[in-house]
Amino acid sequence: MDPPRPEDGVIRMPPPAARTHDTATGPPRPEALTRIMLRPLASSLPLGFFAFGTGSILLTAVQLQWVPPAQSRPVMLLVLVFVVPLELVSGLLAFLARGGGAACGLSVLGCAWAGNALVSLSGPPGQPSPAPPWPCSC
Repeated sequence: MDPPRPEDGVIRMPPPAARTHDTATGPPRPEALTRIMLRPLASSLPLGFFAFGTGSILLTAVQLQWVPPAQSRPVMLLVLVFVVPLELVSGLLAFLARGGGAACGLSVLGCAWAGNALVSLSGPPGQPSPAPPWPCSC
């Protein structure tokens, strides 16, 4: 390609790659254009906040004994089968929509709800879970 020549005091640069134009002055070829494809996903935060609010109300009902201690197992099972999947699905959708902060927060909350529900389900209803003495003498 010829070096750029000043015409009327303006230096015109050659196209960045060969064969990017149909003719010397024509429009760019379609394959030479840069294309960015984004997934058309909306924010998953409303779904995650709905699950978070539901889980918070259910856990509060158990801790303040609005629900009798004998009924805490079904409530925690409801947290495990309703709240945890909604939190994890909304976290996954946030990752796909490129919302890193929302995805991290929703995924961590989903795992925390799962751990809380499993620990509550494994112990006797209405009793605190047994904890190892501190410092742990394993």
